[in-house]
Order: sequence, then structure tokens, then C-alpha cells
Amino acid sequence: MARKTRAERLGSQGIAFVEVDGILARLTKKQSVDPAAYVRAVQAVAIATPLAAHVRHRVRDERRPAEGVWGGYARGRSVGMTPEYQSAAGLPRRYYPNEAAMHGNLPGRKRAQLFNVSGKMWDGLQVRGSGRSKAILDFDGTSMGRGLSEPVMRGRGKSRKLVVRPVMVRNARKAATVFQARDINIVQPAQTENVAMADALSQVVGVQMAIAWDADRLSMATIGERSLVESIKRLTA
Repeated sequence: MARKTRAERLGSQGIAFVEVDGILARLTKKQSVDPAAYVRAVQAVAIATPLAAHVRHRVRDERRPAEGVWGGYARGRSVGMTPEYQSAAGLPRRYYPNEAAMHGNLPGRKRAQLFNVSGKMWDGLQVRGSGRSKAILDFDGTSMGRGLSEPVMRGRGKSRKLVVRPVMVRNARKAATVFQARDINIVQPAQTENVAMADALSQVVGVQMAIAWDADRLSMATIGERSLVESIKRLTA
């Protein structure tokens, strides 16, 4: 039986969701039954969905974590992977002396991106409602990992050979591994993105107030990232 897509899985559970720019935005089951009772959470999801796309572009494509300048991949221990992972990544070999060497051998666009080897972790990026007024950026689903490396005794002489066994890994775990190894939270908003969210929300509320008061003029300035502000306003206005 074919594995269900994220959309099929949520639909079968009666959970409300949309996909915007490859980002899955979803409510909880309780929120899906009565979204009017969780209007602030719905609004939070609407604000956080453009944010998630902006964070993905900044980190993955521009290589700019919120914590600061990217310092480069590790040059310590060797890296091995399964043939399946090698194929998904488009790498010419299965074994490399270190992380830097592996990422340096990625094809084309992937080589210029950050934390994007097979591409499946970023495909799992989502925004989900939480409680009555919050939204959470995290990763959904599972995807192929490099594999589990372990030495195996083989042959009459009992020589040791490194074998990499296939393994599926939760995308949230992949992101957590980055945090544990490098102290980088890849979905943390940058300060300019926090300002942009505040800008967008204040402008939407300002327009609503101007309409309610029949104002003939409204003056507002954007001090955050303009493209993000406009994206948020389109979803929340």
C-alpha cells in the first residue's frame, strides 16, 4: 500500500490545512472542528506561514542562521551513507573524510545551500496551531537518513568492515541534530523578521481602525523586511 501524503493524512483526520509556497499550515483537530473558538491561533498560523517561507529562504538559500554568520561544516570525523541516500543527495561517492568534503561534493544548487543534502527535511517544514493563540514552526514527517554505520566482522579472517544500514529519521530529529551539534535553531526568526511581524500586524490593525473611524488619511511606515510584511498582510488583511 502506498504511503499517504501529508495532505491525505490530515484530510483523513479531519484536520484543516493549506499549503502556501511549499509550507504546510495546519490547525489542530480541536481547532479544525471550531476555528471560531480559536481565532487567535488561526491568525497566528496566518502570520507564521509567510514567516516560515522567509526563514527557509534565509537559512537554506542564503545560508544565514538567525544566530549569525554560518561558520562552515565540520572537518572532523568521516561520513558514510547508504546507496539510497547517496542517490537522493546526488553525490558521486558514499564515503567522505568529513562533513565539509561531503557537502562540497553536492551537485549544483545544493552545494550552495545550507542543511540541504537530500532535501527532504525542508520539505517537512510546517506551521501548526497551538493552544488558543499560538503557532509553532517545526518539521513534520520522516525521511531517509544517511544510515546507521557499524563495524561488522566478515570472512574467515574476521576482518572488520564498516557497513551502513538504511534508517528513516524524523525530520524534527534532523533539525534537532543541527541544534545539538552546532547550537543553531534553524527555524528561529531573526530580529528583522520579528520586527516585520509586528509591522504587518500593526498595519492591518491600523487599516481596520481607520475604516471603523472613517479616517480620510492613514500614514504607516515599514521598518522590518518589506517583502515579509507584505506577504503577512496578504494573508491576514
